[in-house]
Amino acid sequence: MSTVTQSSPPALSFTSQCILYVSGSCFLLFLVIVLVVISRLLGRIVRLATKSSASKAVAKKISKKVESDGEESSQVQEVAKHQPSSSANLKTLIKEAQKASHAKKGLSKDDHASHHPLFINTLKGHGDVVHGVTWSSDSKLLATSCDDMMVRIFDLSDITNREPKFRRIKTPRIPVGAGFSDSKGEQVAVVMRGIPDTIVAMFSPTATKTLEGGTVEQLWQVSNVHGKEPVLQAKASCSSSGRANVIVSLSTKKDAKVFNMQGKEMAALEPNSLGNHELALSGDGRFIAVASFTSEVKIWEVKTAKDTGAVTGVVKAMDLKGHKKKVMSVALSPDGKRAVTVSQDGTLRVWNIDVRYSFSEDPKTLLTIAIPLAGGRCYQHLAYGPTGIIAASYDGMVYFIHSSTGELLDSIDAHDGYITELSWSPKLIKMTGREEPVAVLATSGTDKRVRMWRCP
Repeated sequence: MSTVTQSSPPALSFTSQCILYVSGSCFLLFLVIVLVVISRLLGRIVRLATKSSASKAVAKKISKKVESDGEESSQVQEVAKHQPSSSANLKTLIKEAQKASHAKKGLSKDDHASHHPLFINTLKGHGDVVHGVTWSSDSKLLATSCDDMMVRIFDLSDITNREPKFRRIKTPRIPVGAGFSDSKGEQVAVVMRGIPDTIVAMFSPTATKTLEGGTVEQLWQVSNVHGKEPVLQAKASCSSSGRANVIVSLSTKKDAKVFNMQGKEMAALEPNSLGNHELALSGDGRFIAVASFTSEVKIWEVKTAKDTGAVTGVVKAMDLKGHKKKVMSVALSPDGKRAVTVSQDGTLRVWNIDVRYSFSEDPKTLLTIAIPLAGGRCYQHLAYGPTGIIAASYDGMVYFIHSSTGELLDSIDAHDGYITELSWSPKLIKMTGREEPVAVLATSGTDKRVRMWRCP
């Protein structure tokens, strides 16, 4: 009888054992990673749900508070102070609550703004975002540049007129800035955003007796101003001192081009920065300043002929040095003797630029104050008024600051949207019911509005 012998399975080699061990370890590690990821995702979903519920509750509370006593501004500030982690969502909810409250009361944003004691007027009729506002040298005309491909020239001989007459200039591209060749407004230079090039052109709107409608003749055009670089901002001078006016176009990263009112390029300015933030032009057209990615501001001087006032060239004048981080905005006084800057270092500085720079005399800092905005925020736009009052903006708010003391004189919830530009009237304006003429600030915004404010 034969015996059947059962053979044991062959033993695994050392190499095979190592492979199995490593494979098993990798599989276990993979399972652990999957569990950790799932756990974190669930935790994040729970946190977001909790945060959303809290924000909605806060917004509901604000809405009730607004309806009861109408003091939405102080309530919004108090809530925002205690809800920093969800500021974006909370801000949206707060605005929705305010709008709902205004709707229930029959109170529009225009009505809300008009109740401020510094409010003068709202210029309506714009079909889209308004990018720029420019005064004539006598402060009787105001040119607005709008995304609806229209430049409007408002007659502000009576600045309190709720329905001022205006002329329209239909532009072939989106205008970002405009300027007058003289106080009569017979010729208007416009900088337009092209795809991809920038265009500068001069138009001659022929006024009718009613200032409404009229024909528009294009006198000249310069194309491809910045190459393929898009335009960031454009400003024009409004001199009444015999100096010829200029219009300046600033690209987003590259250069600034200076043109006279005959369409001749007078200079190409190189800030030499990774990006440009703000363009400033003194009212008399003498100085041009650019705030860029650096902590310094470069200033150029526009040279003119003594006998004719015609522009002869542009030279580098000085640098404003002192900020520790990049400068976000700059403005020049109407007489070209002062400058104001704001930086991400959290400070606002007022400068004396009335120096003999040709003899290497440096501009001097006259005032340094901390920017009084929460969360390290920085003012986005500046304007230096004829009476020494500085206007600064952040989002839809306007702040009035005394240039000598740094005192915050007043603040306004001016626009239901982002403010795009601030512009002071070159001359003081006589208003009905007031004995003394006043400086007037024009503000434009993404809410399709241009508003006028009296200097405090």
